[in-house]
Amino acid sequence: MLAASINLPQAAHAAPAGTVAEARFAGPASPEQLAAASRLLQALEMPRLIRVLLGRAPKVDQETYEVNQHISQHASDAEICATLAPIYAKYLSADEADRLAIHYRTSVGRRQVTAMLAREGVVNGERNPYFTESEAREVRAIEALPVYKVFAAAQPQIFEANRAALHAWRGRYYAGYQKQVMANLAEIRTANANYKPGDPGGKFILRRTGLATLDKYAGIIADYNIETINTSRAMSNDMDRYGVDHLLMKERLVTAEGIGRARDILAKCEERMERYLHDRDLQQAAFRERVAASLPDKRAMAAFEPNLVREYDQLVRLGENQRALVDVYKRVLDFASSRLGAIQIQDNRLMFNDEADLQVFNALVAQVTKLSEEESALRGDGGQRKEAEGAGK
Repeated sequence: MLAASINLPQAAHAAPAGTVAEARFAGPASPEQLAAASRLLQALEMPRLIRVLLGRAPKVDQETYEVNQHISQHASDAEICATLAPIYAKYLSADEADRLAIHYRTSVGRRQVTAMLAREGVVNGERNPYFTESEAREVRAIEALPVYKVFAAAQPQIFEANRAALHAWRGRYYAGYQKQVMANLAEIRTANANYKPGDPGGKFILRRTGLATLDKYAGIIADYNIETINTSRAMSNDMDRYGVDHLLMKERLVTAEGIGRARDILAKCEERMERYLHDRDLQQAAFRERVAASLPDKRAMAAFEPNLVREYDQLVRLGENQRALVDVYKRVLDFASSRLGAIQIQDNRLMFNDEADLQVFNALVAQVTKLSEEESALRGDGGQRKEAEGAGK
């Protein structure tokens, strides 16, 4: 599909049947070779040709089509030349590439380039231009040069290498925009997580890439992130209002009234936590539906599936963690209730009459600490609960 270079007269540019031109320069090309190869590509107007050919490439799948269109409209000459120059540098020295570039910038060479572009449908012009006798001698003179023969013989290899290089570059090109999108989503998530009522607006800006499908994904993910953060914030605000961070404060563990108050708070927290998990489950289901609706290509959905599975697994683990925390809280309160009168506060610390009771209490507190650390890791917020204020002696 992609032309390797100017379409030279068939007899001049085709290698003999069965002949494979060997690369003349192994290893990485020198900066001089790459610069000269880029000048040759510019002289041949390869960036212009590549853009047109990618712009009219058939639609294999939506994302590939969009990337091809994006490259055709936005890629610079320098990017295209940097992709293809290493291939040409395997067959041409810097001086040889410059020699060919000089020819293709002459009047005769420009007509050859224009003819190639016309044959590819890039420009209107003569596909097989007429050359005067003096112009024909100029063409024959360049064709007689060893460098030209090397270049012509290598055309099949250059053609295939160009195609492979452009395919690989297209992947890197798309990955670069994916990276930009992920960074932008992280900015939006952080801005929304840190947002306080009364803060100035305009923080949640999704920057478009021009790749329609990628931008659609980004919008879905950004909305989902904001929804989940707002849901988590609402639950956190309710938990703060209930006083969950002081659920196991010392004063509550030594009186029946305090333990009763703690049980009431815990019941509210448990109900709110279950409602939160239910809301998050609904949000995930809606998110999955939106993603599936925007990904008609089964291969693209398969690539996205691991993220959905990981997100769901995290929610399941969070639910298990929260229910385990509630269970341990209940056990702490049950234990304190069963030891009323055997636990006192002295010097702002819990004091136990029985060493065995102290060990049981500390074991329960250790479970709370462990589960709260797991919760912080699952939420990814680095926070920790302030539980069991000071186990005693």
